[in-house]
Order: sequence, then C-alpha cells, then structure tokens
Amino acid sequence: MIQSRLSSFPQEFLLLLKSMSFYRALLVCIAVALPISIGAISGRVEIGLAVGFGAFWCSPSDVSGSPKHMRNGILFSALLVAIVTFIANFIPDNIWIILPSIGILLFLISLIAVFGFRGSLISFSGLLALVMSFAFSSDSVSPLVHALLIASGGLWYLALATVWYRLNPRGRTEEALNEAFKLTAKYINTRSELLYPDTNREVLQEELFQYQVELGELHETLREILLSERRSFGKSTYNRKKVLVFMQLINILEQAMANPVNYEKMDDLFRNHTEPIQAFQQLLKAMCSKLHLLVEEPKSKETEVEVVLQKELDEIQRLIEVYAHSPYSEAEGVIILQNLYKYQTQQVESIEQIAWIVQGGNTRNIEELSESNAVKFITPQEYSFQVIKDNFSLQSVILRHSLRLGVVGMISFAVGEFLEVQNSYWILLTVIVILRPNYGLTKTRAKERTIGTLIGGVVAVGVVFMVHSVVIYAILGVLSFLIAFTMIQENYRAGAVFITLSVVFTYAFIEPDSWNVIQFRVLDTAIGAGLATLGNILLWPAWEVKNIRGVIATSVQDNQRFFSEIVALYKSKEPRPNSYNLARKEAFLSVSNLSATFQRMTQEPKSQQLNYKEIYQLVSINHTFLSALASTSTFIQNHPTTEASKSFSLAAKNIDANLERCIALLKDNSIPDQLEEETKLSGFLENVETKTLIAMKETPEELAAEYFKRDINEAYLIIEQLKWLYSLSNQMLGLIKKLDAME
Repeated sequence: MIQSRLSSFPQEFLLLLKSMSFYRALLVCIAVALPISIGAISGRVEIGLAVGFGAFWCSPSDVSGSPKHMRNGILFSALLVAIVTFIANFIPDNIWIILPSIGILLFLISLIAVFGFRGSLISFSGLLALVMSFAFSSDSVSPLVHALLIASGGLWYLALATVWYRLNPRGRTEEALNEAFKLTAKYINTRSELLYPDTNREVLQEELFQYQVELGELHETLREILLSERRSFGKSTYNRKKVLVFMQLINILEQAMANPVNYEKMDDLFRNHTEPIQAFQQLLKAMCSKLHLLVEEPKSKETEVEVVLQKELDEIQRLIEVYAHSPYSEAEGVIILQNLYKYQTQQVESIEQIAWIVQGGNTRNIEELSESNAVKFITPQEYSFQVIKDNFSLQSVILRHSLRLGVVGMISFAVGEFLEVQNSYWILLTVIVILRPNYGLTKTRAKERTIGTLIGGVVAVGVVFMVHSVVIYAILGVLSFLIAFTMIQENYRAGAVFITLSVVFTYAFIEPDSWNVIQFRVLDTAIGAGLATLGNILLWPAWEVKNIRGVIATSVQDNQRFFSEIVALYKSKEPRPNSYNLARKEAFLSVSNLSATFQRMTQEPKSQQLNYKEIYQLVSINHTFLSALASTSTFIQNHPTTEASKSFSLAAKNIDANLERCIALLKDNSIPDQLEEETKLSGFLENVETKTLIAMKETPEELAAEYFKRDINEAYLIIEQLKWLYSLSNQMLGLIKKLDAME
C-alpha cells in the first residue's frame, strides 16, 4: 500500500502543479509578496503590508463560479475588510472593552454566511481581517487611509484574478468538467462492484451516497459557470460544446442511478450462471476507462476503447441469447438481462457522444437547452435584508453558529491574554478557521489542524536546527506558503503542515528565536482546536438529528414532484417538457443534500445519533426511490410505450397518496385519508405480474420476436417498478410512523 502510494506520488504531484488550486495559490503569493517587496524597497513597508494583507484577506472569494460572481465576491470582501479594519483601529486597548467588541463583531460578520456559500467566503474574509488587526496595525497613517490601503489590496487582487481569467478563461471550466468525469467514473465503478453477490453492499451504498453529494455540488458549480457565462457572453462554440458534454454527464449519472435490477433477486436467478453478470462488470470497468481517457487524452482519435465497449456489448448480447435458449433459463431472468443491457447501451451511447463532441464532431443535430430554459437551472441566491430577518431565530443554523463563534471568540482571546502566550490572537485565528456550523466538520478540522501543526512543528524544528541561513528561511517560507494554499482544499491536514512551516520560517527570517514560535504555535493551535470543539458541543449545538426530518421531507417532496412528471410523461407520450428536467434536477439535489446531512450526523457523538437505524433506512429508501424513478423515466423515454393502463393509474395514485402522507407526518401535519382502492392494489399488481410471467413461460420461442420483447419488457418492467415504488413508499410511511412513536 505504502509502496503504491510512493510510486504514484510523482504523477499526483505533477497533476497538482497543473491544477487551478496551484495557480490560485501562485496568484495569492504574487498578490501578497509583490506589494510587500515594493514597500520594503521604497522604505514604506507599512503601506506594502497593508496592500498585501488586503489582497490576502480577499482571496478566499476567488473560487470556481462565474466571473461576475467572482468579481462581486472580491469587491464585497474588499469593502468588508476595509470597514472591519477601520472599526478595529478604534477599539481601546482595554480587555473589558476588547472582549465584548470582539464578540459583537464576530457575530455580525459571521451572520453574512446566511447569503450562501459565497456569502460565507466573504464573511471569512471579514473574520480574518478582524483577527489580524490585532497583529497588524499602522501608526504612520490614519485609520481611514489604512482601511483604504487594505481595500486597495482587495482591488489589486481582483485585477490580478481578472488578468489571469483573461489569459486562461477555460481553466475553471476544464478543471470542473474533468473532476465531473472522474467522479462519474468512480460512481459507475462502485455500481459495478454492487453486482458481485458476496460484496458488502451497505458499504458500497455509503460510497455511492458520498459520490452523489460530491457530484451534486460539482454539477451546481458547472451550471453556474456554463449557464451563467452563456447568459453574459452569448453562445460561443466552446461554451456550447461544454454545455452539451455536461448534459451528457448528467444523463450518464441518471442512467447509472436507473438500476432496473433487484440485487437479491438477481443473486438468486444467476447464482450458478454468473457469466452474464461478469460481462456486465467488464463493460462497466471499460466505461470507467473511457471516461478517464477522455480526461487524460481528450483529443485522441484512438478507437481502441470504443472497440472494447462495443465488443463488451456484443459479448453481453451473445450471453443473453445463450442463457435464453439454455434449459436452465427463466423467462424473468431473460427480461432482467435484456433491460439491464438496454440501460448499459444507453450509457455507452452517452459516453461515445461525449467523445464525438470532445474530438470535434458535428454537434448541430444534438439537442441542447434553449437560453430561456437554461436560466431556470441556475439556483438563484437572494441578497436582501429579508434573508437575514428570516434567519434571526434560534432555529437557524447560521444564527446559532454566529452566536457560538462570538462567545468562543471572546473566550479564546481571554485565554490567550490570561496565559500570556506569545501571540494570543493565534488562538482566536485557530477558532475562526476550525469552528464550523456543524459538529462533524469542526471535529474533523480540529483533528486535522492539530495533527498538521504538530507534523509541521517537528519538521520546522529539524530544519531550523540544521539550517542557519535567513535567505533559505525566506525561500522556504514562500514555498511553504505556496504549497499550503495549493493543498488546503485538497488535503486539509497537509495544508496545515505547510501553513505551520510558512509561519515558522517567516518568523525565523525576522527573529532568531524560532523555537518559541514553534512552541507557541503548537500550543495555540491545540487550545483553539479544543475550544472550537467544546463550543460546538456546549453552545447552541445544531445537531443534525433535529434538522434531518425537514431534509427528508424536502427529499420526499421533490421525489413526489419528479414522480408526477414521469406519470404525466407516460400518459402524454409527448417529448419531455422543461418542467421534467427541473423536477429531476431538484430531486437529485435533494437526495444529495439528504446524504450530506446524514453523513454529518454520523460524525456527531453517539448520544446525538438518535434513531440511527431508522434514519439510515429512510435515507437509503429515498435513494432507492429516486433510482427507481430514474429507471422508470429512462425506460419511458427510450422505448415506445402503450397507453397507460388501469393498473398504472391505480398504482400511481396510491404511490402519490403514500408520499403525501409521508410529507404530512414529517411536517407534523394531519395525514390525508387512505384511498378506498388502496387495499386492492397489491393483489391487483401481483395478478397482472403473474399473468405477464405466465405469458413469458408459455411462449418462450417468441422471446426473439421484436413486438413480443417490446410489450413483455414494458409490462414486466413498469409493473415491477410500480410494485417497487409502492413497496418503498409503504416502507417509508411505516418508518416515519415508527420514528414518531419513538420520539
């Protein structure tokens, strides 16, 4: 394992140097170092420091997204850090005035996070400016001029970021799309492992949850980048092709989720005849290889992988025919294999279409989103006072976090002053970096930060004792800073190691007693991490178990809306409307959000993981329900279907009623009355399915007939999916009732 990691390190390091994270870190280094160097050369160090710090504090807002949002984020950050620095200059040097001032300012600044992810980054810039104002103040210029210099640092960073974007406008798009390719490949690979009968499917299902969360976040970023740019700059050929690739990636994910197979049933049917299942696994592995190849060599005209994919499909088709005509075959097994084959064929077609687009093929005949419809897929963020007003309640996670940060911030500063540590503001800095709105992330960050600081301290001790050159300290300080900000998003622990190294080498460059710097750095980090963790446990804790009912309700509601669109699609036989696409997007995002909430809950203390088993089952059922919906909708869109039957309408009506009752229970509303015909439904569906299976068994020689395959496939799959959806909705309802009884 270690040898494998070491052998792959050079390649991983090279990829890191090519990443946007490295270029952003390089941009930050230039933005900070250049004004400080000019200030030092011209004898105006304080001015250089003010501009450099202003650039550094505003840099967090430079994240993936549209250029407009990036620009606005940095501008608001510059305004905030200037205001915070100006106010901090007037706080008297009196502990009894400093403490409440810190508490109030921390609360107000962190409250900006109610405006979403970018709002939280602007808030973090303000928090950095507040804490660092205790370390860096200017006596040579007035507070107003000092604040304006800080703001000019933000504008300086914006200018650099804008120039970099103009030089490399496609960098963010390419990186986000490449990451989407890799995550989609991982998702498909995990799906392939689920086909093994002896595998631990519970562990693999949790992996799928994690990949869905990451893909959901990444897809939102890509929507913002691609669709916002199209609104701002119109349709370029490049943008159009990337949108088409993105749409195919979404289709691949839906097709991967659209799993028409009951694993337990498939295990029973093919326990002694595993050849078709193994062939499907080989196909899925080949699809993963193709997705990786499209990232590593996108312009390659190599057809070997396409040949392999087609060869695998042909082999699967041959094995299905062999199985269908063998004496041990079962008609139900043949239908399962045929349906699974069709789904995999659609995935292969999507992958090949991506390859066609990437390699410069003609895209005129490929369906795309109109501009009016594309706008609807961008999740809007409201920026108004009403948002703050709506969050001014202890029910709000952000308000609780703001209160918690204010109190812990005051305590951390007081502890630093009481212990008379070398740089007491380091404890406060550690708190604002580590303390997150939820316990799980705070605990993880505290652990990673502490371990990273200890490792960095040990390495720094060795270097400082062996090397006594200030020039080398300066070089190592800059390199450590660059690596730290490259790694901080990819690997927080590694980032913490290099942050510690950069701080130690910077101080070693300025003053000789670096041992004290290392000692206090480790001590301050440990104290700050401990206070942040305790604060999350003791002060207005926002345990996920208290919020998860609402998250489940939203997921069920979005699944219900998606189900209604599928039913309408099946009945109308019309091309899918934009309302279907929007409902699908919201259902996928809601399930991803539910997975993320549940994963945060698993990181919390065991005492707060109430009704863990039942909640886990509800999360799993929601995922399975969406998978069944995706399977049904994919079948309907890719096959000619008959008129909606009585059984279909009856089942759809009862599934919808079950979902309505689930939502009502989760929201503590009154439950709608049970439908009169509900008691007839299960028996009715069982009877229809039995007749279908009898028809398959009585006419096996007609399995090859196209019309027979079409009608039997539709009858079997649709009825199986309806039975499954109805069963899942019943299980969901039973679990929610059980939760209510336990609470």
